[in-house]
Parts: sequence; structure tokens; C-alpha cells
Amino acid sequence: MPRLLPAPLGLALVLPLLASCGPKHMPDRELATGKRFATDVVVRDGTALHTRVLLPQGDGPFPTVFMRFPYPMAPVANQRCAVLNRHGYACVWQVTRGRGRSEGEWLPFEHEVDDGLDSLGWLVDQPFVDGNIALMGESYLGAVQWALAEDLPPEVKTFVPMMVGTDLYGGAFESGLMRHDIVSAWMTLMPGDRFRLLGGYRHHRRALEHRPRRDMDLVSTGEELAWYRAWQDAWRPDAPFWSRDIVQRGARAPAETRVPVLMLAGWSDVFIGPQLETWSQLATQAESTLVIGPWDHLGHVAADVSQPGVDAGHGKTYVQWPRILDWFDHHLRGRPARFEVGGVVSWPVNGEGWITREAWPPPTETRSWGLAAGEDPQACAGELVPPGQISTDAAAVSWTYDPEDPTPTTGGAGLLAGVLPGWRGVKPGFTDQGRLCERRDDLLGFRSAPLESAMHVAGPLTARLVVTSDAPDTALNVRFLEERPDGRRIHVREGIVSLSLRDGVDTEAHVSGEPTHVSVETWPVEYVFEAGSRLLVQVASASFPKYEAHANRAEPWTEVVETVPARQGLVLGGSWVDLPVLPR
Repeated sequence: MPRLLPAPLGLALVLPLLASCGPKHMPDRELATGKRFATDVVVRDGTALHTRVLLPQGDGPFPTVFMRFPYPMAPVANQRCAVLNRHGYACVWQVTRGRGRSEGEWLPFEHEVDDGLDSLGWLVDQPFVDGNIALMGESYLGAVQWALAEDLPPEVKTFVPMMVGTDLYGGAFESGLMRHDIVSAWMTLMPGDRFRLLGGYRHHRRALEHRPRRDMDLVSTGEELAWYRAWQDAWRPDAPFWSRDIVQRGARAPAETRVPVLMLAGWSDVFIGPQLETWSQLATQAESTLVIGPWDHLGHVAADVSQPGVDAGHGKTYVQWPRILDWFDHHLRGRPARFEVGGVVSWPVNGEGWITREAWPPPTETRSWGLAAGEDPQACAGELVPPGQISTDAAAVSWTYDPEDPTPTTGGAGLLAGVLPGWRGVKPGFTDQGRLCERRDDLLGFRSAPLESAMHVAGPLTARLVVTSDAPDTALNVRFLEERPDGRRIHVREGIVSLSLRDGVDTEAHVSGEPTHVSVETWPVEYVFEAGSRLLVQVASASFPKYEAHANRAEPWTEVVETVPARQGLVLGGSWVDLPVLPR
């Protein structure tokens, strides 16, 4: 029997989530809660999965909402079920294989298709179900919904995946560099059948300091984790791992979906990039709705910028109960919808409220700046100049990148450890980076003139650079910030690229010392730069621990023991940045 998480540790994780389940901004209740019971659902290989059923008061049958999760979140699940019960819905939750009281071995994603379909087969035959079922949940709870999307039984009328996308590679790697703050942090949190919240950050940090990276699981958990090592080896997007059926099912799920979907996303979230890609491929987009707020992975408004009159949703979190209940009423009961059905509802960070559009991103105009030397880019005093002033000379700015002292991560999306209670990780979101650029020789900074009017960007931000390196392989990181008149430097977005995958899997080998053209594109964002602020673009070779700190070597990153410093160069002539700006 798997070891259960002690109750205090479970509560330490779930208490921050309880606010998303409370009664604020709720429609009037209809029913009281009624009967509840536990059972084991036995799936096709004989494994018993712990399942709880919570029913509204009354005889039924009822429309039913189903959740599956690997976390010790029974208090959150019960609270959510209580909300659903009060509004006339039966609620069923299940602990996934190898976690909590469910039998079997915990292997992320490996059994979710068969286990999920078998559990749905059990559910549709229950007498309390009226033939109308919805799926619901965030993060891994959303991933297990997408795993079933192409084979849903007809009783499932809709599902509500929150804070998750279907591109597993995009969530785990960027240009071959592992997203340690997602994958390695999660490995530390979820080793074997345990859940290690308190003290987990200490083990995570120790693993990040260890080489070879192959043994990070041993350093963090004391054991080899086959699933984590398989992910480590899949750093190239053409690795065999990504051709496996369980991965391909997720990749094709949006195009194979046949029911309307309510997706909820956060601009500071761990998976906002893959989630927007999932939305773009969704076959039922016309009948579905995407809501994007300024939230991080636990639903906080993670920002060091003011949100004028912020009410980023009902209860200020991504669990938008009035909208979710209205969605269920419409699709499970046939009631008229009060909220939008179809389209995208976005809260621009530093904006003034919700904007509803038919599609996202909206039409934009590309605004470009060239990189110029200015006073001193290594003192954050380089310049961004209009296209007509872009130089064509081959002058370069050089810096030394040392993987043993990589440029640190300072915020943005794609961060998990910083939202876990007690983990003291990097704070996600639109954070003030401070004077980091002046304090480090491995971080170049280029500033525009003050903006004459507010600049509203919507989409990915792109840097097109000409670079040199004396290493056989290395990485380039680009950060986009808003420098406020008061001196604060707000991290908006960043991206990274390795030279060996700069053009994808068929990239020509980089020639040491020769100029190389690279394009660095960030995850999309909707953000308003204030009038009087400056655009600040920073160029480095790392953002650690968000991404693996490139060792400047050509061999597999998991095997490197000795890293080497690299002399990097940025050729200013021919280097520029593009931003997608809404027309005035």
C-alpha cells in the first residue's frame, strides 16, 4: 500500500487553494449536500483506484462532474464537490494510480488513458448519473482530461482543463534545455509514492548543484526514477520518447476533440505557452471559451505591477466558479448561458480589465528596434533604436558565460518551485528584476527612449540576433522588461535557444567563432507598457534554474561533469527585436 501523506503536509499545500473554492461571488445555492461514500474502481489490469462519490440532496439522478488527481488534495476536492453539490451536481473524485490509497506504481502519464477510460466506463453505469458528465481540474488534473479527449464516451458533454497544455515537450524543454523549475522541481515533489512538500526545496537545490545531471534524481530523492531519466534523455524534440502513443495522444487531442471546452489559463503560469498552442489547435474552438488572467499556477496574481481596479475574476483566481457553474448549467442541463460561449476573454497585465475577442492573439502591428552600443551594454546602457537607425557594422559586444555561475532567473512564466509553500523558489510573474544588469558582467542591457504613449503588446516577443561563441555549443537567453520611470524593471517575458537546435532538429553545426543567426521567441503575453516607460531588452546565456545552464559542450547535457566558460559575442549590426503591438 502506498504511503500516505501526513495530514499537516497535505494541508500545507491545499490551504492556499481553498480560497478558490469559497462562497464569494457565488450564484445562489439550490440544494444541500447529501450522501457520500468511498469505493474502489477496479480497472482492466486489476488495479484498484480509490474513488469518492459526493451527491446532492435528493433522489437523483444528477449531472455529474469527475476529477482525477495524484496529489493529497482531498480537502480541496471535497470543498469543490460541496460547491457542485449545492448547485445540483453529483461530484466524483479519484486518486490516480500509485498515489494515496490507490494501488499500483506511480508513473506520470503512463496509465492515465486506460485508467481514465475504465473509470469513465464505471461512472456512466452508476445510477446517480443522469447521462450528462463533465470533467474538471487544473495542471495534472487537466492533463488527464486531454488524455481522454479523442475517446470520450457520449455521456461526457464537456470538460474544463485549467492551467495545462498538451505539448509535453514544450512544457519540459525549450530548445533542448530542461525546464528545471517545472520538471526537476516536480520530480523532487513527487518521488515514487511520496509527496514531499516540506523540505523539498532543499533537496531540489542540492540536485541543481550536482553534475552529472544524470544523477539529479539520486541526489534529490535517494533513488533512480525511470520516468525522470526517460525525460532527461528526450531533450531533442525528435527523440523516440515523443513518438510514443501516450505522448502522441496528447499532441493530437485538441484536433480530435469533439465537445466544447472551457479553458482557464494564467499569464504567469507554468504552462501558458503550451496551453495557448493547444487552444490554437482546438477543433471545437467556435463552441469553446478560453479565459486568460494574470495568475500563476496556484491562482495568485503574481506581479510587482499594479492591476488598476483588479478583480481578475470571481474570487480573483482561475477557478472561476460563476463561469464554471454557468458552463455546466449550459452544457449539462441545457440552460441558457450567461457568460460567453466561444471566443477568448483576456485580462492584459497592467491593463484595465477583461477584454473579450473572437480570437487571440488579436491583429497587431510589428514594432521593431535595433540594438546599438550606446554608452555601455554591460552596464545596462546599450540602446534600442528605431529601424532607420540600425547600424550595419560588425561591431560586437563580448562577455564571458560561466555555467558554474549562470545568470539567475528573476521571474516570468514557467516557474513552479516559487509557488509551492515553503520552497523559497524564484517568484513567478511580472516581477521587479532590480539592478541585476549592472551587477553582472554576463548580462547585456539595451534601452529604448521613453515611450510617448502606452504600448499594448499581444503575442510572442522575438529577438533576431547575430552572435558568436568559441564554444562548440552554447545558449542565448533574451529577456524583455519594462523599465519604469521610478527605476523598477518589470520582467515581462524571456526565451532561450541553444545553438545546436537554433533552427530545429535539422540545424547545421555551429562553427566556433563564426557569426551565427539565431531567433529567440518567448511564450505569448498580453501586457501594457506604460507611457513614459522604456522597453529594456537583456541578452545573456542563461536563466537558471528556469532552464538548464548550458555546459558549453557538445555532448549530452546529462553526462557533463566539467563545464567550460565560453566567450560570447553579440554582433550589433543586423540584431534587432520585434514586438506585436495593438494599433492605436
